[in-house]
Amino acid sequence: IGVDSLHRLGYVHGDIKLRNIMLTKEGKVKILDLGGATPVNFGEKVRIRSEVFAPVEKTATIKYDVWTIGTAIL
Repeated sequence: IGVDSLHRLGYVHGDIKLRNIMLTKEGKVKILDLGGATPVNFGEKVRIRSEVFAPVEKTATIKYDVWTIGTAIL
């Protein structure tokens, strides 16, 4: 499931990092560890814990997921 699809279903992943991204033999990108995905209304904020900001809790939004994808690929 792609992050865009996850957002369209009304969820925020909240913990996107290199450890949660897999590249298949066919070259497709897969997002892992959906256990922490949180239902969210667009624009609504949720509280999450992430290694990016551990041990402090941060507020996650769809924009947060997009930002963490960017930091993971840098």
